[in-house]
Amino acid sequence: MTRFRFACALVLASGCQDSVTESLSATDEGGSSSAGIGETSVVPTTTVAGSSSEDSEGTVVASTDSSGAPPASSDDGSTTAGPSSGERASSSESSSEAGASSEGPQRGEGCVLDEDCGPDAPYCIWSICHDGDEGDACVDDDDCDDAEAPYCASGLCHDGDAGDACSDDDDCDDALAPFCAGGLCRVGGDGDSCQDDADCDDVAAPYCIYGSCRDGDEGDPCVDDDDCDDVVAPYCSGAICRDGSLGDPCNDDSDCDGACVSYFCGP
Repeated sequence: MTRFRFACALVLASGCQDSVTESLSATDEGGSSSAGIGETSVVPTTTVAGSSSEDSEGTVVASTDSSGAPPASSDDGSTTAGPSSGERASSSESSSEAGASSEGPQRGEGCVLDEDCGPDAPYCIWSICHDGDEGDACVDDDDCDDAEAPYCASGLCHDGDAGDACSDDDDCDDALAPFCAGGLCRVGGDGDSCQDDADCDDVAAPYCIYGSCRDGDEGDPCVDDDDCDDVVAPYCSGAICRDGSLGDPCNDDSDCDGACVSYFCGP
């Protein structure tokens, strides 16, 4: 009886081993049908552009960019990362520079019409862009900057200050040097060049005598009494303005405060 039980135990043990062996064999066959031994499966995931990683089981994880598109691959199967943030910034700067250059030629650059010039130098004069500042070439006032140098005289833009070229008073600044005399803007002060009294300041030096503005003070040249200051030296005697005091030369009493005696003013 004991031998019979032992024999049954051996048979059962042998059957269990065969069952386990068959189960393992079936598992190996099923695994190899879904994925070959040694092969890895690719699981796409979204990561930072141009990067790749391995999961904890050695599975290669392909990266995609933020748009969800996978990275480009070359003929040999390697992946090519997209442009970096620095490259994108550089590309943006290049685009900005290209936009700036499209504004047109700047000061000193060639042109055909005003429309060819950029906003910083909008005047095309003699095929060159100008900004219309003091000393820039011009044909008329329209070629000059209204705020900086609004007057075109002798082919150059000017602000109309003293010493600037002019053809008439219209080329001179009324507040700076309103009188054009001798081809230059002048303030009309004592000693300034003039052609007539209109070229001289009414208060500072209202008399134009022999091409110069004078204030009509004692000792100034004159032609008649009208060229002399009525208060300071009202008498023109000997072509000089005088106050008619004692000892001044005279022709008659009208040249003196008192009497003219022997061609000199007396008491």
